[in-house]
Amino acid sequence: MIERLVEADYLTGRAAPTPAQLRFWLLELRTPALLAEMAANHRDLCARLAADRPLLALAAAGKMDEVRAALAEEQQREGEKDRLYWLPIKQELERMRHQ
Repeated sequence: MIERLVEADYLTGRAAPTPAQLRFWLLELRTPALLAEMAANHRDLCARLAADRPLLALAAAGKMDEVRAALAEEQQREGEKDRLYWLPIKQELERMRHQ
């Protein structure tokens, strides 16, 4: 769902983007072709942000298979962080439900 929202934002705003939008899209897009397009059109910013999101270097180099794999790994890491964040909250809610 988030992937589609970011895509839609990019597709509607890419004609006249603000610097904040460019940064957001490079850090949040999860579509390989759109990341490659962004990397090709904004090489300097892409290079600067690659320290925060290393898969941008792969997108800039046009290594699409590696970008897809890196996106899958990134999504898995984010999912695990999300799961760990919600675990104690869910446990607390479950404890409260049984009281």
